[in-house]
Amino acid sequence: MCRSIIYTLLVFSSLTVLYSQNSEQAIYKDGHGGFVYMPNGDISFADVLVDYVEGNPSAPVNGGHSKIVLGKPDYNIETRKGFFSMGCGGSITVRFTDNALTDIEGPDLYVFEVGSEIEETQLEISKDGSTWINVGKISGGRAEVDIHDFVKKDEIFYYVKLTDLQSRCKGSWPGADIDAIAAIGSVMQVNLNAALLFDVGSYTLKPGALSSLDSLSTRLNETSIRSIDITGHTDNVGSDENNLILSKNRANAVKEYLQKKITDKIIAFNITGLGETQPVANNETEEGRQANRRVSMVVYPKQVNKVERKNYEEFTNVLFIPFNIAQASWFNDFPRAINAKNFAGLPTDHIDDALFYNGTTYFFYGNKLKKYNHSTKKIETGEFLIKDVFPGITFTRIDASIYLPDKSALCFIKDDSCAVYHPANKSVKQYSLQALFPGLKTQKPEAILFMGDGYFTFFFDGYTQTFDYFNKIANEPSLMTNANWGNIWLDGPDAIMDDNSGMIYFFHNPE
Repeated sequence: MCRSIIYTLLVFSSLTVLYSQNSEQAIYKDGHGGFVYMPNGDISFADVLVDYVEGNPSAPVNGGHSKIVLGKPDYNIETRKGFFSMGCGGSITVRFTDNALTDIEGPDLYVFEVGSEIEETQLEISKDGSTWINVGKISGGRAEVDIHDFVKKDEIFYYVKLTDLQSRCKGSWPGADIDAIAAIGSVMQVNLNAALLFDVGSYTLKPGALSSLDSLSTRLNETSIRSIDITGHTDNVGSDENNLILSKNRANAVKEYLQKKITDKIIAFNITGLGETQPVANNETEEGRQANRRVSMVVYPKQVNKVERKNYEEFTNVLFIPFNIAQASWFNDFPRAINAKNFAGLPTDHIDDALFYNGTTYFFYGNKLKKYNHSTKKIETGEFLIKDVFPGITFTRIDASIYLPDKSALCFIKDDSCAVYHPANKSVKQYSLQALFPGLKTQKPEAILFMGDGYFTFFFDGYTQTFDYFNKIANEPSLMTNANWGNIWLDGPDAIMDDNSGMIYFFHNPE
């Protein structure tokens, strides 16, 4: 049985607004340097820890207690705290109270998983906490889940259960590391105490209830609403037939009053009377019967409006974050989106690589490139084909690139091949990656950073590997987080710009 939180009319002044009026408050860090957009703001996140089953082996509590998964994400990428590890095979069940999960267009649920590993979990949802729908296996730093294929239109769910599938049980933090759980397809849920609305056996609103309903309607006018379901409930005193009629009349009385006060007249109201059929408390006690006499409301949001969607899309562009070499820090610097203010003129949907050479950074995307002038700090006008700027380079995409000091040449990498381009005579010679970088543990590096003194760091699949170019020695690969690179993105940067100015820029494409 779903035991929703009971709001009385006396506390409606603190009711959370469904849609945040400040779009920045609806943008949350995903724990890997990116952002997640929640149109409903803080109300989107789970409220109550229902159950936790510890995994075996269990994880240390350094990250935090299991209740850390409640509320908005608070993972601190610098201290590595603000998350909870379930342990191998562990499970956690949470409940939404002031909201609930429903199906909307696109993703409906977000699970914020942090840490260097990507553990698989099984997701289940429930209306009442006892009958569960298995949505399936999820994994990844930010798991976006669409429940459309598993539910009916406008069904609402209050419970979410995550179970670690024991994909990674070794190491210091066995099991999935969860920061937060949020319903992006979030409805607002309100229960009104009927004793404050009506006299016993009556469906005429009390005069004293009107000011509180006015306060509620003011809140509803600040939200973006598609429809409102209003349902009346009674205790078990009296006949079933009379209780059904009374409950529907009470729901209709609330609807008619709110309908006069809500400015958006297009909102659809759905009225239902359920009588005594859905108690939330024991009808054998007066306290229980009073709790069962209620009018419940579910407020369904409209789709995200254009302004909010525009703000969201800005943060799903290519992101970049600067690294200050002198301070060796980027912890307090949010990733920024490429837009009209930052690197204006670059493609905002995808960048394959960036190469600094002779005062210019070349940004590659597909078979094209743009030039960034480090004197003017601007993207130069014009779009160029790679083969026109670097004759003989016929790749239709550049995965990574680097300057080779011993050859006074540029190495353009695609998959496991390097096209060595000599700017002096514009000649090109093909090499395998292993021929130039023996011991490299990848056939497709995603980005390369020149570390100085002939050392390169290769980024690939969440790992880094340092290569001593002059001595042809490759260190063993290391997880990015172990090498302290995981503070940017879990799966690694897609491009790196090092202009010898004391700043290194790491770029990351939208997922």
